[in-house]
Amino acid sequence: MQRPSAEVMSSGLLRVPAEILAIVSDHLTANDLGRLSSTVHCMPAIANRAARRQSERETGLPYAAVLAMLQLSPSSSAAFVYGAACGMATKALVPFSEARVTTGAAIGRINVGGQGTHPSFGPLPPQPGDSWELFFPPVRRGSYVLAAFGGANPYHGILAIEVWLPWGHHPLASYTGDRRELKAGVGEMDWFDRTTVYPSVRTLSVQVPVSGPVKLYGTTQARRNDSSLGYWICLNDMRLVEASEWATLQPNFLSALSSFPGSLQAPMGQGDISELVSSVYAAL
Repeated sequence: MQRPSAEVMSSGLLRVPAEILAIVSDHLTANDLGRLSSTVHCMPAIANRAARRQSERETGLPYAAVLAMLQLSPSSSAAFVYGAACGMATKALVPFSEARVTTGAAIGRINVGGQGTHPSFGPLPPQPGDSWELFFPPVRRGSYVLAAFGGANPYHGILAIEVWLPWGHHPLASYTGDRRELKAGVGEMDWFDRTTVYPSVRTLSVQVPVSGPVKLYGTTQARRNDSSLGYWICLNDMRLVEASEWATLQPNFLSALSSFPGSLQAPMGQGDISELVSSVYAAL
C-alpha cells in the first residue's frame, strides 16, 4: 500500500482529537514521531511524551536512568533518545585477559596443549575455586547467547558462570555478597575434551531483561568431568550475541569467530562500569 504524503497526513491529523493522537503515537517509530511532530500543532508535546514512554519500555529503565546510561543530555530530543535506545549494541566481546581475579592465582598466558600456536589466558597455576569477574559494555535488552572461546583438552576443568546486571532497584534483584543485583543467567561450561581442540567454544543462554552493562562471575569447580585429569581453564574471549544472530552462526562457530572484528565496542574497565552504574543510580 502506498504511503500517504506528509501533506495528506497533516491535513488528516488536524481533525484527529489530541487524545487519540496520544494513543496512536505510543506505537510509532522514533522516525515517525519526529516527522509527525512538525505536522500538527499539538504533536511535539504528544510525541515527546510517547518517545519517553517508548524509551522506558525499550530499556526497562526510568527515563532519567535511560539518559544516564546512554550518556545523553536531558535536553536531548526524546525521539533521538528512543532511537539511541533501540540502536544499542546487540553483541559485545571482551578479551579474557581483561578479567579481574577475585580468588586464586593471577591470570596469565597459556599455550593450550603446550602448543605455541594455541595461545589463551587463564589462572596460572589452576586450582579449584579460582574465580574472576568480567564486564561487558551496555547491550540492548533481549535474549542472548554467552559464547566463550578458548581451548579444550584432557586436562581441563568445569567453569561455573553467573551473569548479573547491576540493577539493584529491579523487583527481581537479589544480593550477591553485599551487592544487590539482577541475575540474568547461570550455568556451567565443561572444557574437557579427549584431544586438544583449539579454538573451541562453550555457550550459555542468557536473558537480559534490562538494557545496560553485564557482569560475569566465573569459578573453577572442584567437581570435574569423570575423564578429566586437571582443572585448567584456557580462554581467549567472552562474547554476548543476540540469540537470533547466534542461531545463524551456530552451525560453524569458526564463522562466528571471523564475523566480529571491526564491529564491536571497546571493552569497558571496572572503573568505567562503576562510574556508569553510579550515574544511572543517581538518576533513579
